[in-house]
Amino acid sequence: MEALGRCNYFIAVIDDAYLKSENCMFELVEMLGHGKFHSRIFPIVLPDAQIHKPTQRIQYVQYWEHEIEELEAALRSVKSSANLQSFRQDIDLYNRIRATIAELTTTLKQMNTLKAEDHIESGFTQILAAIERQQA
Repeated sequence: MEALGRCNYFIAVIDDAYLKSENCMFELVEMLGHGKFHSRIFPIVLPDAQIHKPTQRIQYVQYWEHEIEELEAALRSVKSSANLQSFRQDIDLYNRIRATIAELTTTLKQMNTLKAEDHIESGFTQILAAIERQQA
């Protein structure tokens, strides 16, 4: 997943589940951290990705805040903190996602994306043409 963050081009099919997936969001956070995000990502935003209104995008911020709170509470309930480093790493990841989710969803909203149906009908020619332009 870290290698995906450094890839030249990335076609992401964004839906609600994607924006709530720690693995998928890790990929996006990595891509954002390696720069040139706009020229490397080619998103296909599905209708259930609630990113078009600020009140919808804030729900993803709330989702990741809830995930952080839930995991922190679960960790506090464990009697011994020995051998729990992987859970702390998960909290660190959730915090990275929480710190960037507003920027990511706003950026995705502002990008010129087509509906999945449009891509299918065109045989994905617009994405392929955009990647070719980037390579030139």
